[in-house]
Amino acid sequence: MQPQLLLLGLGAVVALAAWGLLVWTAIHFGRSARGGDSEDWLYLAIASVGAVLCLFGCLWLVTVLLRAIGLLEDKRPHRH
Repeated sequence: MQPQLLLLGLGAVVALAAWGLLVWTAIHFGRSARGGDSEDWLYLAIASVGAVLCLFGCLWLVTVLLRAIGLLEDKRPHRH
């Protein structure tokens, strides 16, 4: 296996794990914020944005990996 492909796969797994942690953290801050701790709304927003970015990064890395191993093709317009 090529080291580049291994790094892409590892990066995708790390991004997915970070996404899970941030979602769990956002749920925690959401419960706390609804309970009256108003500063946790900011932490909830930050964790939510971070989770979105991590999931996007994971999906992007998986797409690059699948293209690198040949399971996905680049869609390019055909010129006639």
